[in-house]
Amino acid sequence: MEIAEMCREIGATWGTQTFWTTVTEIFEQVYLQQSTCADLISQYQPLSSPDKILPIIGLVAATLQQNAPLIEVFRVHISIFEDVYRLTNSQPAVYRRIILPYLFNYWKRAVEQLGFRFDDAERTAQLLYSSRELPLNQQGQAILAAVRNGLKRY
Repeated sequence: MEIAEMCREIGATWGTQTFWTTVTEIFEQVYLQQSTCADLISQYQPLSSPDKILPIIGLVAATLQQNAPLIEVFRVHISIFEDVYRLTNSQPAVYRRIILPYLFNYWKRAVEQLGFRFDDAERTAQLLYSSRELPLNQQGQAILAAVRNGLKRY
């Protein structure tokens, strides 16, 4: 909610008020947990904004809903990964310190807590950890490949 409040304050002082109002609503949805992952995907996927930032933020928010189906989360991560990589290309520290740890930790936690959703949770975990030994520009793709190969298609 603190992030939503900061966005609200920025929106009040900047000329792009509609953009910041939408970002505020997205962060409030994460906190309130009143909508399903599928509902938020259908709500935020069609948004348009420069560099696709609004749909990306909205789709990530959708994956943070409690009980979000892992297959849906994986589909979202795959669908936004190239755009996120492109957006952070000029800021490698953001990619290295925020994007990669988020992606790795999300799927590490999923394998640890929901191992039954993976064909071979132990092997998937090994592949996730192995991804960290690759060059930075290959780690995200390796994480998603490990999940793609391990996640059950139920």
